[in-house]
Amino acid sequence: MGPWPVLGGLCASVIGLSANWRMSTRYSYLGEKTSEYRDAKTNMLTEVLLGMVQIRFWTLERHWKDRIMVSREKELKKLRERSLIKRLVSLGDELGPLILSSVAFFIYVGQNGRHITASVIFTSLGLFDQVQEILSLLPDFWMSGSDARISAKRLEKYLNQADKNGLRREATASTVTFKHVVLEWPRVVQEIAAPENTPTHRQVTPFRLQDISLEFPEGALSVISGKVGSGKSLLLAAILGEAKVVEGEICAPASESSPTTVVEDDMP
Repeated sequence: MGPWPVLGGLCASVIGLSANWRMSTRYSYLGEKTSEYRDAKTNMLTEVLLGMVQIRFWTLERHWKDRIMVSREKELKKLRERSLIKRLVSLGDELGPLILSSVAFFIYVGQNGRHITASVIFTSLGLFDQVQEILSLLPDFWMSGSDARISAKRLEKYLNQADKNGLRREATASTVTFKHVVLEWPRVVQEIAAPENTPTHRQVTPFRLQDISLEFPEGALSVISGKVGSGKSLLLAAILGEAKVVEGEICAPASESSPTTVVEDDMP
């Protein structure tokens, strides 16, 4: 066949490969944005479930529904765009051998000015299929690597978070002590709120337990009682380190195998 037809076919494949590469880069970016919107939606749903009583009490059902639906629509938009790009990359992989062989045969016919023999056709097709199969793997490897990179970054971010927030454990402490503590439930770091012009948009003040100072007696049974929504679960979550400590300090005993640790609360 000669070098020029093969070179022309490879150039056409490289052009198609660069287009697939750009789409794969966009696919990676959309994957990160989709993960952010999904996390924001999940955190928002968790916040709704934890504060269901307060939401019903203040009749904020429509407000939270609008916020969740806005978050969901943004997530679906990115998912649809990501799925479309993935289909286009797959289409490029399918059309790659056809473009490669068509360009190479077109240059061959124009260069020689005669028909192609069967021996040239079948030999060239076998070679082009092998070359294109190798080239078509690059966008797939890039997309798979992008998904793996996104998952690794999310896992690293999760593992680097503090295990407990605002809780100090001491080996010498024998009781759980609250000293002028202000508590609230952890809130979503990245919030996706309803538009400003919607009738349900309003500022919501988070529920807080104010200025708590108490000490649970050692070796005795302690009972926490109160009305629904008064903060009993929030108080217990603070002992476990699962609540946001706005002010004050919580001191709890540490196990013999655990060193004295102080974890600062870095949430906004």
